[in-house]
Amino acid sequence: MTIRSFIALNLEPELKQRINALILPLKKDLNNFRFTESENVHLTLRFLGNITPEELAQSQDALAEMARNFSPFTLEFDGLTAFPSFFSARILGVKVRNSQKFNRLFSKINSEFNHIKIGEEEKREFRPHLTFARAKEREREMSFLKEIDFTGTQVIKSIELMSSQLLPAGARYEIIKSFPLCQK
Repeated sequence: MTIRSFIALNLEPELKQRINALILPLKKDLNNFRFTESENVHLTLRFLGNITPEELAQSQDALAEMARNFSPFTLEFDGLTAFPSFFSARILGVKVRNSQKFNRLFSKINSEFNHIKIGEEEKREFRPHLTFARAKEREREMSFLKEIDFTGTQVIKSIELMSSQLLPAGARYEIIKSFPLCQK
């Protein structure tokens, strides 16, 4: 048996509520998008795919070791983004501002999981974001989203190993294990 899984940073309930308030008015105008339930919004660091129980144990060991070597840090959110672009959007999200500590954590996770050969190495440039909507096909020009002001911060205190179940009503995510960042 395998578990569809990924590594993520989760958000505090207050930030998820702010994102929900942001997307409520957008739902009326963007009918072709499927909006993520606010409790499911997270920042994916690496998709692992369908992993075996042995790979799950290896992943937990690697993340526990990593978490011991990182201290909590602040993540900043700055505006909205669209992928592949505002002129041909399939994915809408909140933009995450890069920071030295965040980039170091992201790089460490990816180099370690490439080394232990769990999950596919991502070839695309990483553009950190919190996905809040997806469309089946690319949508019309969405540059009006650039005008929406959304900023905020959150102290990241842990890394989560998550499971993902794809259901007709949308994906359901659960935390398999949380790894507190504990370097002093």
